[in-house]
Amino acid sequence: MFNEKKWDKELRNVMVKRGIQEYKMNAGLKYDEKLIKKLDKNLTGLSQEVLKNKVDRSLFLNCLDLSLSDKLGELNIEFYKNRNKVIKNKYCNWSSWRQFASNSKDPKLRKDVFDDFLKKSVKLKANVKKRTDIVVREYDKYNLNVVDSYCEQNFLSKNNLKRIINELNVKKQFNKEIEKFMQEKFNKPFEYYDDLYYVRNVLFDDFNIKNDPVKECTQVFKKMGFDLKKIKIDNKNRRNKTATACCFGIDPGKDVRIMYKKENGINDFSSVFHELGHAVHFDVMDNPLWWKRSFVPNSVAEVFSILTENIFFDKFFLNKYNLDINLLDKRRKLNEMYFLAFYVPNSLVKIEYWEGKIKFDEISSRYSELIKEYMGVDLNGNYWLLHHILPEEIIYCPSYIIASVRVFELINILKKKYGNEWWNNKESGNYLRELMRSGVDIDLGFSRLDTSYFRSVFDK
Repeated sequence: MFNEKKWDKELRNVMVKRGIQEYKMNAGLKYDEKLIKKLDKNLTGLSQEVLKNKVDRSLFLNCLDLSLSDKLGELNIEFYKNRNKVIKNKYCNWSSWRQFASNSKDPKLRKDVFDDFLKKSVKLKANVKKRTDIVVREYDKYNLNVVDSYCEQNFLSKNNLKRIINELNVKKQFNKEIEKFMQEKFNKPFEYYDDLYYVRNVLFDDFNIKNDPVKECTQVFKKMGFDLKKIKIDNKNRRNKTATACCFGIDPGKDVRIMYKKENGINDFSSVFHELGHAVHFDVMDNPLWWKRSFVPNSVAEVFSILTENIFFDKFFLNKYNLDINLLDKRRKLNEMYFLAFYVPNSLVKIEYWEGKIKFDEISSRYSELIKEYMGVDLNGNYWLLHHILPEEIIYCPSYIIASVRVFELINILKKKYGNEWWNNKESGNYLRELMRSGVDIDLGFSRLDTSYFRSVFDK
């Protein structure tokens, strides 16, 4: 008979060790590749033990993904190491590309680097193909589909997933506003190499904010009754450190870490508030079963990070800084539109692939079509191979959209209960703590997946 408590204890022991190595690898620190391979084999063994037994459905689906650890682990390490070897030139490598772009004042140079990296991206394709083939074969063994399993794990139907994505098509508004912004600020049209990670920096480089984002966010959580002392924060600028800010819930409740690279004031605030939202969520979880703290669905995990990020962008919060709040709010709305215009095609291309509507070799061409349809620009479809999520995760991108819908529903409730400055209230902290603490067993009764609250951000 399957002993869940004993198995859970063994899982924690292996995953904590594995999480530390994953953190080091992403932080640009020395990591133990042999240990990672050994731990991945252990995780596969533990997962297969679950797959042979009648267990909680959520545990089964999570262990299906985890059972691929030894097969995917070596390929993931290969991808991580090769990416910075292949995607590089004299100006930057993949890990430092965003910083280079945000600091560059020469559009032609940015375009040249962008085009160079697009040409080199095809060298990553074989690795990604091997990984996706492994996933397909494993899911086929259990007569399962990736999209159906994703929806089940994330507490929504496939119809709702597709409805939400369809309702959040902002191309018309986005094209009008991004073109206006680029012309006013740079006297140039919006072009394919002006990607989200460049634009989100230049949107906010007019705003001078010198406060420490970590201290500011810590004060916000302190007012809500949270203590961030145990959370470790790495802001060092290492060449091979991952380009994107991220959080590692290595041992939820005990060992939680975030990392980020400094880009500019507002964007650093956005990144830090986002990742500390993740970190607090991991830190307060106390479900007695460790797997229920570690296997939180992506669209749930992103709720508390996006919620915290939105505190910073709230007009009532920004009143404390000497900023042009109306202009900042306008830029923030454009940032939200770009997020949707970009992440809708990111989501759709993965959904279509896993549903068997396109073959692997057709992903790039289909991605180019979707970018044109939802963003309005002609972009070489191999760009998906340069993204920090699309080539690495099985299906993650829809989680940001689903979480954003839930966040704005939650903000509506928080404002009704605790006022416009709900983050200054310990009672709101108690309310959020109750939502956060149970991990997989979260009560999502606050959400009807109503997109109107999210759309109201940029429909006003």
